[in-house]
Amino acid sequence: MDSGDAEVIGARVIGLAYAMDSLAVAAGVNDVRLSLRREAKCLEPQLPCNAALLSTSIGIIDSHAYMLSLLADAEAHGADLVLCSEVEHVHVEARNFVIQGSSLVQGSADHNFDGLVNLFGIGVPRINCQFGDCC
Repeated sequence: MDSGDAEVIGARVIGLAYAMDSLAVAAGVNDVRLSLRREAKCLEPQLPCNAALLSTSIGIIDSHAYMLSLLADAEAHGADLVLCSEVEHVHVEARNFVIQGSSLVQGSADHNFDGLVNLFGIGVPRINCQFGDCC
């Protein structure tokens, strides 16, 4: 990419930032303002940008980094995240929840937990019925 291409891309990005600024105002965010590279870099030196939108009334976060941070905190307190799996049956045994299921990663397995939060998506009613709480 030569400097001419970079200037065109930079101009397009700034144009998009102006358009997003207008959309934010139309959505009721009245304190949003456009900040060009120099001001944005003063506020956030590591931020690679041509322009940024600033607002004191809303927060924009890196949701991926935030979720990873929440996961790390949960795992540090003994939580497990199980993805791509199907819960087939849940029962209580010796004051623990035994979850029988299968995973694309681990295959079929039983897992023991001292606590259970039923966030099984569309399977919630089926799991609830195993505890006598049928809808």
